[in-house]
Amino acid sequence: IGRVVKAVKEQLLAIPDKGVGYGLLRYLNTETSFQLAAFAAAQVSFNYLGRISAADIPAELRQVGWVPVDVLGTISAEVDADMPANGVIDINAIVTDTAAGPSLGATFAFASRVISEPEVHRLADLWVAALSALGSHAEGPGAGGLTPSDLSLVSLGQVEIERFESRFPALSDVWPLAPLQSGLLFHAMLAEGSVDVYAVQMVLDLGGSVDAVRLRAAAQAVVDRYPNLRSAFVTDDRGDSVQVVVDGLQVPWREVDLSAVPEGQRAGAVARVLDEDQATPFEMATPPLIRFTLVKVSEGAFKLVVANHHILLDGWSMPLLMKDLLVLYATGGDASVLPRVRSYRSYLVWLGEQDRQVSLEVWSRALSGVDEPTLLAPADPGREITSRSGEVAVSLGEQVTARLSSLAARVGVTVNTVMQAAWGVLLGRMTSRDDVVFGATVSGRPPQLPGVESMVGLFINTLPVRVRLDPQESVESLLMRVQGEQADLLDHHYLGLPDIQRAAGVGALFDTLTVFESYPVDQQGLAEQAGAIDGMSVDGVQASDATHYPLTLLIVAGAQVGLTLNYLQDVFDESTVRSLADRLARILDAFASRPEIPVGEIEILDAVERDLVVSGWNDTGH
Repeated sequence: IGRVVKAVKEQLLAIPDKGVGYGLLRYLNTETSFQLAAFAAAQVSFNYLGRISAADIPAELRQVGWVPVDVLGTISAEVDADMPANGVIDINAIVTDTAAGPSLGATFAFASRVISEPEVHRLADLWVAALSALGSHAEGPGAGGLTPSDLSLVSLGQVEIERFESRFPALSDVWPLAPLQSGLLFHAMLAEGSVDVYAVQMVLDLGGSVDAVRLRAAAQAVVDRYPNLRSAFVTDDRGDSVQVVVDGLQVPWREVDLSAVPEGQRAGAVARVLDEDQATPFEMATPPLIRFTLVKVSEGAFKLVVANHHILLDGWSMPLLMKDLLVLYATGGDASVLPRVRSYRSYLVWLGEQDRQVSLEVWSRALSGVDEPTLLAPADPGREITSRSGEVAVSLGEQVTARLSSLAARVGVTVNTVMQAAWGVLLGRMTSRDDVVFGATVSGRPPQLPGVESMVGLFINTLPVRVRLDPQESVESLLMRVQGEQADLLDHHYLGLPDIQRAAGVGALFDTLTVFESYPVDQQGLAEQAGAIDGMSVDGVQASDATHYPLTLLIVAGAQVGLTLNYLQDVFDESTVRSLADRLARILDAFASRPEIPVGEIEILDAVERDLVVSGWNDTGH
């Protein structure tokens, strides 16, 4: 009987405009009237008048007696015998509020020469019996549930929905995946049995008096506050991935006490806990894909380990989430003090409203002429990641940073554009090409979406950046051209990388990635803003994440630009990556000191390397 109700609900909702235009189509539209006239007229007419109470009835209607019988008593009126019948049976139903509660009543008018009164009584009795059965069903366990019209962002049949509800009894919604979510889910499936580099870990150093019960309540309130933190990632009957949002989940919480470990061994014990936590994979179909571990290091020293799969959150979201966690700790988990936030669902709605074909054409033009990928590592489609990445870090120094910032401001570009242009120059020299492509992580937060800056979820996207190099073009001109080319693509940053690559017709376009960090609250700022909360302080924040690309350039802008090259140790060795970092620093130094010189005159080799190439390898004395 529940399936019958769901089917009728969907049939009614499928009628355009609730049927308002039917009369026009049936009687006034010459193109459709003859088609509709071919259908037999309905024998039963049903009209539900709604719910009404005595307080809703205007005084003038009270005076003329035009009110429901159950509200003001019995009224009677004779119907003209010549009045045409609406149907063989005409049912009018209404719910009236009485002292005993709401009451459903109905009148059955009928064509007496077509059907007899006992037959109509029998029909009415059966209708009441059916309604009673519906009421009993609604009060029983397992009643209710979602139907396709409740899940407007995906296309699921009723059988699929009920299968998901059986698997996730507290299912509240089903969403599609954002472009990068699809990619991360693919990599998570590939990583089964190996290392999933998109398992992210953030560690808060807590000092003073830490109340574990309150902290757990705050973590639970955070998971309750954001529906996307309670998503499971599964596949529908067509093989498409969807995320199922589940209510009422208990936050995964663990406490580890290392205070009894001898002091000399404690740092190693803490490191093992962190390593074990990061090595523990997430099951993508088992929500939530976030967990909390509170480690007591010693009296007054704790570490709160927040692990999540990257498919849930981006770097911009993490400080927002941690700020909420600290506020909820102060309030004992009372979320009413926090402002309302827009759900990640609204971003997925926005994605569905975009004109993908227009964006595909824009990207196709932007990548026209790219006929092969730009690869620094040996091509290996089946490469398996067996360990987390290594890193090499360099700092440009305050003077070079200041000159680069001044250059960017003078020519009207961003510091990010300066970094990308320099990376393009390095790739061009390393691959002996004048047309290179690499990946870049963009924030993906559309300014057209109100409140997007405070939303929590995965908005970032990985997109190709194309840099064409002319040896005679000046650095300044290169920067302005790259900035202009990238600006033309801003409205199309939402498109997924696989779709862009198909539009370009090249397949994989690159194996290096640039990430420019510009989060709303930096890690140190989070600790400073938190201060002390009822005796608990935040003394530091560390984050650990990675990508599946063989080489990733992480750029952190501040008083000094910091460059970190993360690399897969199965592909590159440290000395090679350090050499690349040094060459990139020399290119940026050339940008800062001589922005008017042609790009072809930038020297990327140091003195020793240049002597080896010019005097060593090129020794003609033989």
